[in-house]
Amino acid sequence: MRTNHELLRMHSQAQQGRRCIAAESPRQARMLSRRYGAGDLMRVYPGMYMRPEYWNGLTPTERVCHLVRSLAHKHPEWMFVRQ
Repeated sequence: MRTNHELLRMHSQAQQGRRCIAAESPRQARMLSRRYGAGDLMRVYPGMYMRPEYWNGLTPTERVCHLVRSLAHKHPEWMFVRQ
């Protein structure tokens, strides 16, 4: 993967927050889509990406938690409940 400092920053922030990489602008969305197409990232949910080596190291429960945190970050007005 070519070095992209913005992608490295996004990945670092996502990893620290224990959530997925998600675009905050159309330009970032295009960049993530290109990296997905090149095989550098995997799309784990529409609009949410992770590096394969990181995602594959997570347990199924950790993966769900990453997705929920990502959705909560993107949609702060949403309420998540467990039944």
